[in-house]
Amino acid sequence: MILWAETEADADQFLDLIGNPKIFNQIFCAKKGPGSKYLGGKYFVYNLEKKFLSKEIIDAPESIRELTQWCSPDIIISKDNKPLLVIELTFHTLVYNNVAQRIPRIAKSAEKRIPSIIFQKTDYQDNILLSWFCRSLNNLGNIYNTKALPIFFD
Repeated sequence: MILWAETEADADQFLDLIGNPKIFNQIFCAKKGPGSKYLGGKYFVYNLEKKFLSKEIIDAPESIRELTQWCSPDIIISKDNKPLLVIELTFHTLVYNNVAQRIPRIAKSAEKRIPSIIFQKTDYQDNILLSWFCRSLNNLGNIYNTKALPIFFD
């Protein structure tokens, strides 16, 4: 399997969360400082042993480029050039500008029929926003016949 991360920090964070980075044969990151070109399919190679991004750049397959045309998701997991899952990880509480960033990423994966999971921190104080967020994900799933699962934590 291949892990596609938006940033090196996203890759590190996700690998720490799963505890077994060896399930991935390769890891690539979309952004490395200014001048990232992931919209054109350019990704940096992540060295798992040394835990850093190299200067080596690869061309992502079309299936990955299609998922990143609005913005790069935090994590894409693929196998044989086929995306299997999109993951968003956010440790910011649910606020409107955060939703505006996350929903398009999930919407693009839904449009491509790729299931997604969003780990969303919340303080559970804004029931209107929380309800709207859940309905948005549910609507995406209904429109595109795919799954968009929110997992809330505090």
